[in-house]
Amino acid sequence: MEKINKQRVRNWIMAIVTVVTVNVTVSAQGERYVTIFYAVWSNETIQRSLYGSDVYNMASTAYSPYPQFNWWGKPAYAASHGDGTIKNNYLMYLNNDPEQPNTGLIDYHADLLSQAGVDFITLDLTNGAQQHIVNGAKALCLRYQWRIAHQYPTPKIVCWVLDEATLKAVEKQIFEVYDEEIFFNYLGKKLLLIAKPDTALIQGDSKQPAVPVNGRFRHYSSRHCWGLSAVKGSCWSFKSNTAIPPPAFYYEGKPEQMAAAVATQSTYMTTDGINADQEAIGRQKGAFFNTYMEAAKTVQPTFLFIHSWNEWAAQNLGSQAAPHFTDLWKTEYSADIEPMSGGHGDQYYQLMKTKIGEFKRAGRPGWEFLSDMEGWTAVRQVTGLHWQAGGYLSGNTSGASAVIQSNDNLSIKLSGKRYLSIRMKHNSRVKRVKISFITDADREWGQLKSREFAVRPNTSFTGYQIDMSGQPGWNGILRRIRIQLSNGSAATGHFQIDRIRIHNKKNS
Repeated sequence: MEKINKQRVRNWIMAIVTVVTVNVTVSAQGERYVTIFYAVWSNETIQRSLYGSDVYNMASTAYSPYPQFNWWGKPAYAASHGDGTIKNNYLMYLNNDPEQPNTGLIDYHADLLSQAGVDFITLDLTNGAQQHIVNGAKALCLRYQWRIAHQYPTPKIVCWVLDEATLKAVEKQIFEVYDEEIFFNYLGKKLLLIAKPDTALIQGDSKQPAVPVNGRFRHYSSRHCWGLSAVKGSCWSFKSNTAIPPPAFYYEGKPEQMAAAVATQSTYMTTDGINADQEAIGRQKGAFFNTYMEAAKTVQPTFLFIHSWNEWAAQNLGSQAAPHFTDLWKTEYSADIEPMSGGHGDQYYQLMKTKIGEFKRAGRPGWEFLSDMEGWTAVRQVTGLHWQAGGYLSGNTSGASAVIQSNDNLSIKLSGKRYLSIRMKHNSRVKRVKISFITDADREWGQLKSREFAVRPNTSFTGYQIDMSGQPGWNGILRRIRIQLSNGSAATGHFQIDRIRIHNKKNS
């Protein structure tokens, strides 16, 4: 493995964060990117959901008549700004003018998504070029253009259109108006998603072209995108409703895209406003989302599509007595990940943030701790474990069996990887440290899958290289690692880890 100048890497990362006006172009498979479904029509849903002093809210008011909108909860942003109402604080643009974006709301979203590791947002234009939806997209593009010009970390933008007619409107009102730098490029062109590339077929028809190249689509890296049970790996997906995640969509023999939703459904979430539909799948405290994220970590596609963000309102397609809601119903049967006021708070945002990090690291045999803890947590007798500025994992041991561990499902192939190297320092009396591991084939912790090595207290970093080649079980797919920092020695002290690597070349 090539030796890395860590300070140079840090400077390089800071340059990327700072000089964000460089257009993102993905030219080949290998990197991993995360996008999230992003709704931009809150202005319209507010105007069509007004009730009393605010809006129809499934948690606190009666259901609306057909075909008005109902909000499943209150966004944390709306509750904490202005007068605390949705109707006055959750607009994408102000005074009915897309040239006046709600900068506070858009910036709040962009900051959260950037911090979570979302590379680009996918704007939902699958209902066609309805002007109120396009206006929401325009307001967002205008603000993103400003943010990028002023060097604020900001996700790029991809448009998901209904058909070629919608694309024509998007070209005129968005692509030809706003800076190229705000859009995500793939294989040398803007990435474009299309729900119905062939208008003679329904969106989920397996005969839809997976990679449309006809008409206007030829000017883009175009992909057919749809969801639920119709996809089954035949095209890009934004969500699925099967207990077992479907296969990835493959392009040129490699997995290109998978999806993960927080909640989903087959047809409706509810058809009576009292009970969930039989095939609706709720949040389940993150269980459904985790299942799909674990599948993505194993397959490691180029793109992961997460569902969803800024999707707070559903149209009542039934009646007040028997409401029909398609995509979301109350808190449990909604897929929006944005922090809410009350309820689960930011639970699903934090879960998404953690799982995105794990997805991007999956299969990569090393941890440099350049900007965060990279999935490492304390198991026992370790306090204050945290990421330290400068690029270190830092904490304190408080007993004879102090243990930290990596995240689960690392998906690291051990074939050809003989050594585990760790660069660390500590100030305790500990003389030996133990590395333990489990694999996909053997998930039981035990002495046979452990290796001790001698360490010494010091004030500067020391590199240790452990030859794992003779260790039973060091083969197949590595699932998780533990490091016991006080192996049998009742010692209290401070430690820092600069990096951990798994490799084949000695002294890497």
